[in-house]
Amino acid sequence: MSKNSLTTAFVLTLAVLFFSACDEIIPKFSDTPKITFDKIRIGQEATRRDTLYISVKFQDGDGDIGREANTDTSDWNYKIIPYKKFRGEFVPVVFEDAQSEKLFIRGTTIPVLKPDGRKGPIEGTMTQIILGITQVNLFPLTPEDSMKLLFNDIVKFKIQIKDEAGHLSNEVESDEVQILKPR
Repeated sequence: MSKNSLTTAFVLTLAVLFFSACDEIIPKFSDTPKITFDKIRIGQEATRRDTLYISVKFQDGDGDIGREANTDTSDWNYKIIPYKKFRGEFVPVVFEDAQSEKLFIRGTTIPVLKPDGRKGPIEGTMTQIILGITQVNLFPLTPEDSMKLLFNDIVKFKIQIKDEAGHLSNEVESDEVQILKPR
C-alpha cells in the first residue's frame, strides 16, 4: 500500500469516528415526554407558609414542551393532582372552588422551553411553584373541610405533562410532605 493510500485510509477512519461520535452527542429520546419525580417541599413565600415547590425531570425527543403565553390556556400541559393522608390512606382532595380545581386538576401552562422553535431533543428539570395551597381560611372547620387541603396535612401529588403534539408523559408520584402550620 502506498503512503497516500494509508494517509487517505487514516483520514477516512478519523472522519468516520468523528461523525459517529457526533451522533452520540445528540441524545435520542422518544417524542412522547418522559418525566421522573425530582423533589418536593412546602415552604414560605412572602407571608404564606403553604407554598408548594414541586420539581420533575423531563426528556422529550422533539422538544415541543411548552406553550406561548398568548395561546389558549383552556387545555393543560402540566397536570398535578393532590392527595392527602386521611385515616392512614391517601385520598383525592375535594376542591372548594373552580379556581383551585383548575389550578390542580387541569393543571397550569408550561412556558415554551425551546424559544427558537427548532425540533430536537430537550431535557432538564422544571419546578412548579403554587402559592397558598391550603383551601380553608375560616375556623372552626366543618366536616366537609376534612377532605380539603389544610395546614398540618400530609400530602403527595401525581404529576403528568403533555407536549404540544398531545403526547402524554408517564404519570409520576411525589414524596409525602407536610403542609406547614401558620406561625
